[in-house]
Amino acid sequence: MRRTPEQACAEIMNRLRKVLTIPVLSIEAGGSVPLGTYVGNPDIDIFILTKTIRGTMRDLGIFFPHGRVKQGELDIWYVPDMYGYEVDFVVLDPDHIKIQTLDHTKYYMEIMTDELRDGIRYWKRFFKRINMYGAEMGGVTGICITRLAELYPDKQELIQTLIDNLFNKEFIVEDPTLPGRDLLASMVKQKRWNLAYLSTVYGYNAEQYPDIDLEYFFDHYMRVYVVRRIKKMGTDREYQFVAKCIRKAWGEVRHRIQHFNAGMIYDTIFVPKDIYIGITVTPKELPDKKIIAIPSDKISDKAFEQIKAGYPNVKRESGFVTFTKKAPFQSVIKEFEKHLYNRLYELYIDVDRA
Repeated sequence: MRRTPEQACAEIMNRLRKVLTIPVLSIEAGGSVPLGTYVGNPDIDIFILTKTIRGTMRDLGIFFPHGRVKQGELDIWYVPDMYGYEVDFVVLDPDHIKIQTLDHTKYYMEIMTDELRDGIRYWKRFFKRINMYGAEMGGVTGICITRLAELYPDKQELIQTLIDNLFNKEFIVEDPTLPGRDLLASMVKQKRWNLAYLSTVYGYNAEQYPDIDLEYFFDHYMRVYVVRRIKKMGTDREYQFVAKCIRKAWGEVRHRIQHFNAGMIYDTIFVPKDIYIGITVTPKELPDKKIIAIPSDKISDKAFEQIKAGYPNVKRESGFVTFTKKAPFQSVIKEFEKHLYNRLYELYIDVDRA
């Protein structure tokens, strides 16, 4: 019979206490499993507080040899399968700032109710469904969702407050254990724009939002690319690299067509072996040429002469300097794709259109 996450967590902690040879201060479960707020098949997070990090990591490698070091800012021994669950053994100095994860667990253990637990699960399913869950993917963290559910028990109030403040720099979702810390900070600008776009179609009715899956990608994006993953890097580092490649590639294209009002939206989906990138650029094709108009007071006499030397039909009239600019290329999507491939090839070998 398969163990529940809670049973598996308890057995793993008991086993740890028996095998570790290095003295530790405590072994504690953190995250959604001890709170019962997980959805689906959760990861199990076990924190080992110790002043002897290197020795503890060595012990973990000896007693759980089918695991590996997880890349990132923390010392984590990752085991892909223990009793059917992925396990992160987080080896932590008790003075480390990430001790807050355990503070969060303690805080919510004290105030948790069935109603709050149901609300947390509801919103976790929602953000997973729209591909905006998890800091490693630039989305909303579990603790941020937990805090939102605590602050806004009314579902419409929660989503309306979040959407209305996506780009409000004064709005934060404050950490209950560290005043001033914004739990929403992990949500990157691209994810905020994607949520803002969805809200223009579906408003504040979370039930109506679509599943952002591969079918959605192929239906809604101009191009979809697939990249073979390098899993040893870790999801967070892969996401950061791929997102940087997309932004840099678009920056190189946009710089050359800054007067053509071009735009780009994108999203990524990570599956066990691949990363899918959905891209839409506007316009897809550029006109052969465009008349550019710049307010005269923005152009110095020297700049005006430079424009005259470089472009045909330069005029200064009606408060504007106008000139004709020829498009540097026709297909925006092809030019972007070329730059995207060049960027991704710095790390990945297998990149193609899906």
